[in-house]
Amino acid sequence: MLNTDDISNNRGAQLKLVALKSQPSLKAKAYAEILQRINILQFRPGDFLNETQIAESLELGRTSGREALSQLQHRSDRAA
Repeated sequence: MLNTDDISNNRGAQLKLVALKSQPSLKAKAYAEILQRINILQFRPGDFLNETQIAESLELGRTSGREALSQLQHRSDRAA
């Protein structure tokens, strides 16, 4: 026997999952924000970017900041 409550509950869970997947990750947010700050020269060429300071200024965890910095480093290595 099919219970319509199960269908509606499952549909709600699916919608929540889609909404969560469509949100950018914390790493992606950190990457975008760091790149923006570089582009507007808030972070200038030659500045030392410390992952703890980045995390605090972005109000994110150190892991997100570290991963974003790693991604930026990888990007600059490929460009060189």
